[in-house]
Amino acid sequence: MDMTLEPGEEESLGVVSYFSHYDDDVLTYTASSATESVAMVSMDESRLTVAAVAVGESEVTVTATDSKGEIGQQYFKVTVEISD
Repeated sequence: MDMTLEPGEEESLGVVSYFSHYDDDVLTYTASSATESVAMVSMDESRLTVAAVAVGESEVTVTATDSKGEIGQQYFKVTVEISD
C-alpha cells in the first residue's frame, strides 16, 4: 500500500480490502499521518485520501475498530518527491 506522490497531489483508495473480521462485524475506520507537514490524511467512511504537502516521508496508520472496541491497524509509507 506504500505510495509515492508529488507535492500538491492527492490519492484516494478504499481500505476495506486491507482488513477482515472474524464475525463480519461492522468496522469503522480512522487514519493518521506521523508527519502532517509531509502528508495529510482524511477518511470518508472506508475511503482514505492522502494529500501530499511537501517533500519527505511519512508513515500513515489506518485503524479499523469494531463495535466491541477491538482494533486492527495497517501501516504504510508515503513518499513525497518531485519527479524529474
